[in-house]
Amino acid sequence: MSIRILQVVDTLIAGGAERMAVNIANSLPVNDFSVSLATTWKTGELQSEIAPHVRKFHFLARFRYDPDVVIKFSRFLQKEDFDIIHVHSNALIITVLAHQLSRTDSLLIWHDHYGRLEIRKRPVFLYWLALSKLDGVLSVSRKLENWAVNEMKVPQNKVWYLPNFVEYPLNQENIDLNLPGKSGFRIICVANIRKQKDHLTLVKAFLQVITVIPDATLIMVGKVNEPDLLVELEDYLSEHGLKGAVHFLGQRMDVLNILRFCDVAVLSSISEAFPLVLMEYGWAKLGVVSTRVGDCEEILLGGEAGLLVQPGDISAMAEAIQNLLEHPEIRRRLAENLHEHVSRNYSKQAVMTNLVDIYQTLLQEREAKKFENPSDC
Repeated sequence: MSIRILQVVDTLIAGGAERMAVNIANSLPVNDFSVSLATTWKTGELQSEIAPHVRKFHFLARFRYDPDVVIKFSRFLQKEDFDIIHVHSNALIITVLAHQLSRTDSLLIWHDHYGRLEIRKRPVFLYWLALSKLDGVLSVSRKLENWAVNEMKVPQNKVWYLPNFVEYPLNQENIDLNLPGKSGFRIICVANIRKQKDHLTLVKAFLQVITVIPDATLIMVGKVNEPDLLVELEDYLSEHGLKGAVHFLGQRMDVLNILRFCDVAVLSSISEAFPLVLMEYGWAKLGVVSTRVGDCEEILLGGEAGLLVQPGDISAMAEAIQNLLEHPEIRRRLAENLHEHVSRNYSKQAVMTNLVDIYQTLLQEREAKKFENPSDC
């Protein structure tokens, strides 16, 4: 009989946690799992990427922690009686409340994708209450794994490190996108416009690069989460005469194809967990410059698969970008190393094999407890 799995997210707006929830739902073996996906707040563009075999349920809330949705969601959990509820990121609180109210024996695990741990602490007491109701925690970075064990006191045997993975398109054609700039000189940054991603440092670094390499072009792709920051960026570009060399393409659903026509990729964040975009950069075989945050150093093999700089260091970032543009042989070597590393260690097959093993371990432990305590069944 198929194992009944529910993936839960608060929205389907494109983001790392949401994309991973969809990727996992789509990738679980259909012969072994019956998979559903629920949203607890609102839908979004990732709705179209959910595979046909995945059952979809939407509890559209008036606000993120709508009590009416908690009640509706709890009744849904009672009716469906899932084996495992796999909740992602911000959907934790509402799912824990619904699960408690439903009084089902579904196993509940939380997938922690939090990317701002280095700049914003989370309320310990609130998370401790929620995590005390869980059967396991999946952490996308080593720092999040340590946070769960050391600060939240979750037993080590209930915490697993599970990195992100990217679904690579097969047999994708080279579609001419007519991107701005010249081949060999295109720099790209894929990141939503918000403070955490620190686009301003990147733009200031690019100003130093273009004074040495006039053919350089910076392309930025991402959704505008904080409009005031976009205004600040545009003002800086105008003030320094960079508008013709910096191009903001907004949110795009063809990011992987765009990457194929670029040369150097940058992650300028001041905080991250396990950035999915580095997987995408690796797939496209780009030379990478990244800040030394989250698991970036591990992903880039300490500098053997990409250049690492301290967050906020404008000159170091400019020097690293310039180095990759001026030395194609270094760029190609680092890109090949990253591509090989990502393919070997962060492939869909590797991550999904680990996840299925975790599911099986939890289910076996539950059955063992039922056998030991038959009166609890």
